[in-house]
Amino acid sequence: METVLMDKNHIFTDDRSLKMSEGFISSDEYEEKLAEEEQTTIQEKAREMYTELKLEQLRRQFRVSQKELAGKMQITQSQVSKIENNQNLEIRTLRRFLNNLGLEMVIYAKKEDGALIPITKHK
Repeated sequence: METVLMDKNHIFTDDRSLKMSEGFISSDEYEEKLAEEEQTTIQEKAREMYTELKLEQLRRQFRVSQKELAGKMQITQSQVSKIENNQNLEIRTLRRFLNNLGLEMVIYAKKEDGALIPITKHK
C-alpha cells in the first residue's frame, strides 16, 4: 500500500486520512534541519538510487507487463524476464527494451570529478 504525506499533520492512505503521531516530522522537515553538507549527501544518494533503478522496476513504473513489453519487442515473455535479470546485457537489447517503454537511451561517461560526458553514436 502506498502512503503519501499530504501535510505535516495527516497521512493520506488511499482515500483515508490518518492522524500523525505527535512529534512526527516529515522527511523534508528532517532534511531541512541537517547541515548543508548532509543535505547534499542525501540528495546525491537519492540521485544514485534513482539512476540504479532495475529494469524490472522501470518496466513496472510504466505499468507495462512483461507480456505486453514482449509483444512490443516481438519476443517472448521469457526473453523479457531474461533481459531484466541479465547483468551482461547488450546495449542494442537494452536500447530496444527502453525504446519500447517510450524512453530514449542516453549513455554518459563519468569523469573522476563527477562530470558527465555524453556518448553518442556517429551517424
